Amino acid sequence: MIQLIQDAHVEIHQCTAFLNKQYFPTRYADVHDEGSPLEYYTEKDAEEFINPAFRMLN
Repeated sequence: MIQLIQDAHVEIHQCTAFLNKQYFPTRYADVHDEGSPLEYYTEKDAEEFINPAFRMLN
């Protein structure tokens, strides 16, 4: 049981670390030299970002 909790903690930490790196570039236009975040990300990127969020919720 303790190992399951530790494993979950590690996975949540990895997911939040990944998502934290994505937050500012996807939300704020002034992070990029030109254009809006919409121009820099694809549907595939969105899928890569949403999977860790779902893993944290489950």
